[in-house]
Amino acid sequence: MYLSPEFRAVEWAREEEAERARREAANPPVPAPKFFSGLDLGQAQDYSAMAVVERIAEPDPERKGKFVYRFDVRHLHRWALGTPYPQVVADVGRWFTRPNRSTPAAHALQFGRDQ
Repeated sequence: MYLSPEFRAVEWAREEEAERARREAANPPVPAPKFFSGLDLGQAQDYSAMAVVERIAEPDPERKGKFVYRFDVRHLHRWALGTPYPQVVADVGRWFTRPNRSTPAAHALQFGRDQ
């Protein structure tokens, strides 16, 4: 049976793609590092503080194709007692507008004082 060169090229490309998909499934690419940040706005007698951590994926030696995550603290900052909220917000805004900074995200917010 005669197969045109174009048909053979298409079949070869499909086989290469299938092989690449099989290799990736066996050895998935390592996820890129990701940064997380948290901010605690202190009240009258509490400090305001910010933390930035980096999540790094490493191949799991016990489960092929899976990853374990390591979290490294990359930045900690504590403002002086009594620092006004507008100053804290301005400082945080300057931090996150610099290149290569994490995007701030809120997991849970609580305003006011505990009863």
